[in-house]
Amino acid sequence: MIEVDEGSTRQLLSKLDNEIERKCMELQERQHGILLKRVFFLSCVLVLFLFLMEVFFKVFNINFLIVFFVFQATAFLMLLPVVLNLNKSRIG
Repeated sequence: MIEVDEGSTRQLLSKLDNEIERKCMELQERQHGILLKRVFFLSCVLVLFLFLMEVFFKVFNINFLIVFFVFQATAFLMLLPVVLNLNKSRIG
């Protein structure tokens, strides 16, 4: 029977523990990014749906157009780093 060195076993387990923690953090970041993308997509669809409903019922509201463009601009600026980060992780 092969004798196992306890010191090297502990060292190996500590290295594996660090790698497991790192991988868990990566998975959590990826899930958070996916959640942000879903929220962004659903909110864009909702705003577009509301805009189309206004057009369909021929109710024109300039305030809604202002809110629509402000929302699109802020969502783009806030989520651009997330999208770029997700694309960078796929390339590498």
